[in-house]
Amino acid sequence: MKPNFEAMTSKELTAYILAHRDDDEAVILHQTEIEEVTARILDFNGDERILERQALIASGQYPSASALKQINK
Repeated sequence: MKPNFEAMTSKELTAYILAHRDDDEAVILHQTEIEEVTARILDFNGDERILERQALIASGQYPSASALKQINK
C-alpha cells in the first residue's frame, strides 16, 4: 500500500523519496492554486519529467543540496 503523498508535508515527502528512490509513483504536489497551474504548465509530473527526476535521484543530484537546505529549515 502506497502512502498518501498529498497528506505528507514537504519534509516528509522528501524523506520518503530519498528513502524510496525506486518509487516511481511519488510525484510533485502543489499546495496552492498558483502552484497547481505552474505544475500543469511545466508538466512536472509528465512521464518524461518523472524519468528525468528518477535519473537525478539515482545519481544523487535530486533534490539539490540547496533545495534540501530549504526543506530542512
